[in-house]
Amino acid sequence: PHAAFTMGDQLLSVQGHPEFTPAYADNLYEVMAERVGRDLSRQARASLSARNDGQLMASWLVRVLLQEQA
Repeated sequence: PHAAFTMGDQLLSVQGHPEFTPAYADNLYEVMAERVGRDLSRQARASLSARNDGQLMASWLVRVLLQEQA
């Protein structure tokens, strides 16, 4: 999925689901295990223990959207 947001002359477009927390993704991967295969589901769930940039991405979004108009 794609999403775009505007605030004044500022535009931000993202792909994916930045709102997904690791806990939500973990549950989703478990629910999808039969459809995508248990092995792939296990790999996806294991990847959730790696560092993610959720907080960094959120701070960038705030800076872009609240940037003063030039």
